[in-house]
Amino acid sequence: MGKRAQSFSRIGVSTLLTCLLAGAATAADWYVDASAPGGGDGSFGSPFQTIQQGLNAAFAGDSVIVRAGTYTLTSTLNFPRSGTAGQPITLKAYDGENVVVERNPGNDVRLIYLSGRSYITFEGIVFDGNYGTQNGLLRFSGGVFVTFRNCEVRRHGDHMISINVDDFLMEDCHIHHAIATSATVDAHCLHSETRFRHTFRRCDVHHSTGDLWQGSRDGQWTDIVFDQCDLHIEPADGDSNGITPGVLITENHLDTKADTGGAWISLNVTVRDSIVRGSRASRVSNGGALNLKDPCQGFVIVGNLIYDNRVAFRLRYPSTDYVIYNNFVYDNDVAFRLEDGISGLDIFNNTFYDNAQSVREDGAAPGSLIFQNNIFVLSLSQASNNWWGTYTNNLFSQVGVGWSDPNAVVADPLFVDRGTFNLHLTADSPAIDAGMTILEVSDDFDGTIRPTGMAYDLGADEYQPSLAASEPPADGTLPKTQNNVIALTFDGPIGLPPAGPALSIVPIAGGPDLGSDFAYTKEPDGQTLKAVEAGTALADRTWYRVTPATGFEVDPFVLDLCTLVGDANDSGRVTTADYSVVKAHMGELTEARCDLNGSGRVTTADYSVVKSSLGNRMPVKP
Repeated sequence: MGKRAQSFSRIGVSTLLTCLLAGAATAADWYVDASAPGGGDGSFGSPFQTIQQGLNAAFAGDSVIVRAGTYTLTSTLNFPRSGTAGQPITLKAYDGENVVVERNPGNDVRLIYLSGRSYITFEGIVFDGNYGTQNGLLRFSGGVFVTFRNCEVRRHGDHMISINVDDFLMEDCHIHHAIATSATVDAHCLHSETRFRHTFRRCDVHHSTGDLWQGSRDGQWTDIVFDQCDLHIEPADGDSNGITPGVLITENHLDTKADTGGAWISLNVTVRDSIVRGSRASRVSNGGALNLKDPCQGFVIVGNLIYDNRVAFRLRYPSTDYVIYNNFVYDNDVAFRLEDGISGLDIFNNTFYDNAQSVREDGAAPGSLIFQNNIFVLSLSQASNNWWGTYTNNLFSQVGVGWSDPNAVVADPLFVDRGTFNLHLTADSPAIDAGMTILEVSDDFDGTIRPTGMAYDLGADEYQPSLAASEPPADGTLPKTQNNVIALTFDGPIGLPPAGPALSIVPIAGGPDLGSDFAYTKEPDGQTLKAVEAGTALADRTWYRVTPATGFEVDPFVLDLCTLVGDANDSGRVTTADYSVVKAHMGELTEARCDLNGSGRVTTADYSVVKSSLGNRMPVKP
């Protein structure tokens, strides 16, 4: 008997009715197993046989937990009740088990239709439409707070997920193959029809015969967020609803629509920290990664990789109010296609590389466009009369003529590796400190706070020095009884954090961060950090992991070191050979590793350190 059923058996009828009217007693787990015999009560030992039985039993705060198997539906799942803000109703797969909820091919039904239901969560389930034709394999209307986590939604012949609710969230989901029977009939993976705050986080979205996401003209939608997603257009494959593999089927990654008669304006689309790729495989000749149009306004496009597209940004009047920054936009036919007199674009600190055309105008001439702190490289097909906009503090290299920028840098930006599209800056780049301060751009593509030097760098990358050498080297030893020294040399000038330690120094096997037990100085070369242990903070024969602490603005690195008292020659074992190292430096005033007792001078006392540790070895790194 389920938990709630057990509690009901102990209370009177009037109390039972009170509980039912209140909508919940104690939160319960209801179990479902397709292989179970009929007549179960939903407990772990006697599960229900169908998901609908579990949903019928569930109140706010309850979870319907589905065991492994394929659940074939002949009718749409119905949620009789809503959850509440603190107690959603959750439908989820049993931990570690594969649960597939599919449409019976003989019944053209949706899998889920929530009408007026709120606070519903789905976790870990595969929803397979078997290419049915309902508008919305999963359809949500009139509620609030619907959440999907770690789910897969696939194989439907019309719009896959139709959203008409507020506060819709999909996290860590795989959404693919919204494919009609014809490559020219729209079927969108994600369809925001109306309502507010639709967020897609860490989702992988691909294969549709429409758009991967479309904001509909059916009503006003606002506050759409794509965060850390992989959006990619692919040709038809071997499971494309009868369409021949290789046929181009998808239009755009993202497509905004609103009421063209002006009855409403749809607002606020954010695309951040995502990958948007592949519209060269679009079925339309001007397929855009971001096809943004109609009376829509308020776009923030930040921190993305946008590549392998026919058009990266297809921006069309009357859409307006764009802030586009910290993107790497490369290997596209056209970076910006500006149509029908669009205006209201602020384009800051992006890196544009190997785009045949950087800026192209179609239709009426664009209006207000501001390009600042960008890098334009290898855009040889750029027409001289198409550098639309106002340019300030940009870098140009190997691009078509006709641009005008009073503070231009005309030079090779010296990327790390053009061949692999690693477009970060190297230490000698002329883009370093060549930019202007832009309040909207407080950090870079990787989250580094701007500026790290005297001024903003140009492009999406704010240069940070990289670790070039260390003493001890990686997997080397720290041999002193106290006052051990770690010296790190970088490939460019460094600055110490304004407060706190420069390094995090943590035992690999676990333990507190000892970075604050070191004193930090910058050596006269301006590129070497010296960290000196204060006394005896480190334990002998222990592995430590050294990384940059918050506020030390250098490229991330990991340096593993092991304490081994007496190991003057860094051999990983204390032997009589270490006596010779001490002898060779006898009498020197030094902080070097041969000063084994950390006194600041090499003396005969350091022989005693070797003697007391003879035979000790580095332990195996955890």
